[in-house]
Formats: sequence, structure tokens, C-alpha cells
Amino acid sequence: MPSLENRNGKFRIVLRLEGRKLARSLNTDDERKARLALSRLEDNLHRYQLGTLPVDPDVDLVDQLLSGGQPVKRNLATRVTSVGRLLDAFKASFPEDSIESTTKCTMGIHIKHLKRVLGSRTPPGEVGLEKLQEYITNRSAEKTRSGTFVQPETIKKELATLSSAWRWGKQAELISSELPSKSLLRYPKTDEKPPFRTWREIERIVSRAGLSDEEIQQHWDCLFLDGAEVAELVHDVGTLSAPPFLQPMIAFAAYTGARRSEILRCRVQDRFLVKNTVRGSLAKIAFDTCSRARQA
Repeated sequence: MPSLENRNGKFRIVLRLEGRKLARSLNTDDERKARLALSRLEDNLHRYQLGTLPVDPDVDLVDQLLSGGQPVKRNLATRVTSVGRLLDAFKASFPEDSIESTTKCTMGIHIKHLKRVLGSRTPPGEVGLEKLQEYITNRSAEKTRSGTFVQPETIKKELATLSSAWRWGKQAELISSELPSKSLLRYPKTDEKPPFRTWREIERIVSRAGLSDEEIQQHWDCLFLDGAEVAELVHDVGTLSAPPFLQPMIAFAAYTGARRSEILRCRVQDRFLVKNTVRGSLAKIAFDTCSRARQA
């Protein structure tokens, strides 16, 4: 039987139909209005089960039960009836070459996990705080290819993709339900990473007894190179038997902080955009290195 739930001061209808749990927010805090909507749905549900209520298979069933089978006025708001369809539509909304291929690939990985764990067929109206907290719990118990548990930062990025898809869906009038605030979600505790340190500082720390191999590796993962060490690294890369573009790329990344995709799109003439430099003298050094490599 359908029932009412009060979530954060707002009423919603919850029912099980054809083996699925369905829910729809009534967007009201007035209990009298909520009970009237519940009575209307119960009557329409009885007609639906008798086969006397005409329904449109392309329109959300709960919306039709609330409206007595009449066309829903929200136009496109009922055309996306599952989380999987929303995520697929969101990904397809990006024009070709509008985002980096690596970004699109990462988004695809997030969407894959969201559809798998949340349930591709789950109606958007059922994605509440409890459902999202369950997602965090289930993902935290899964392991990566390296054998470690999925980290909270990874889960936060996946839910950020879900939030972006949700905002897009609301603006495009593909969905009507609200996504709960992420500030109410709770994540497992994680060990804080060591701060960035210089080479000498890390050597001093790892020389002490008592550190495991994993702890030592964590410290080296937070290595910070000073100016002389960066120059030495760039020089050593040039001595390797490697493609000629590798050294300029390493120099460009080290001296500017540019990402790989930004470096690959870069052209020598770009250095003339702002006073013969890209960003300060260090960037100019990197571009000079790139220029010499191209001329060679």
C-alpha cells in the first residue's frame, strides 16, 4: 500500500509496484495536501490495477498516478525515468572535443560505478540521503586493481559527477527531484598523507628505524624538488634514450605546472601571447627548451 514519508520537513509518497520501490516528492510540508495526494494516488492505482487507467509507457508511472493518467505538464521533466538514462544523457550532452579526452574517460568511469552501485534502473526520485550513504558504504568496501580499498576522495569525485548530472538534468527539465546535500553524507576515516618534504628531509626520516616499506613509499610519494633538483631532473631526462619531445615536456610540466593535455596542445608561437612569455621567466625557459627540441 502507498504511504507518506516526511523527509526533512517535506512529504513524499512511497509505494511498491511490480516488484519495484517507487517514490515521489510532493514538494509540500502541508500534511492535509499530502494526504489528499495520497488518496488520489490510491484511487488511480486501483484503476491502474484494474486496467481502466490509460497510461503512457514513456511517462513516469508515479506522475501519471498522481495526475489521474492525464498528460503531465512538466513537458520533458518525466522523460528520464532512471538514473542510468540521466547519466547517459548527461555524458552525451557534451559536444565533441568540448572537454579533454582524459576528463571524458574519467567521467565514464564514474558513471559506470554510479550505474552499477546505485542501480541503472533506479528512478531519480528514489535517490535520497539513505541511498547515497549506502553508495558510500558499498564503494568503500570494494577494492581497486592494486588491492587497496576505494578511497573516500575517489567516492567524492564520483558523487561530484552525479551532482553535475543532476544539476544539468534539472536545468534541462529532464528530472524534477532534488539531490540531497552532500554535506549530510559521512565518509570513512582515512590516514592523512605526509606533508611535502625535500629530498634531505625524507632521507632523514626514512633512515630512522621502525618505518614499514609502505610508510617509506608514502614519504617518497610526497617528495618536493627544489630548483636545482628540478634542473638536474630535466638534464637527466635528456640523457635517456627516449623520444626527443620527452625532455621539453618534462621541463614544461616542472616549470609551469601545466597538465599533459595543455602541453600537448601547446605551440611554440604561444609564448608570444603575453610579453614573449607564457607565465613568468620559468615558463620561458621551458618554451626555449621546446623550441630547441623542435628545431633539432
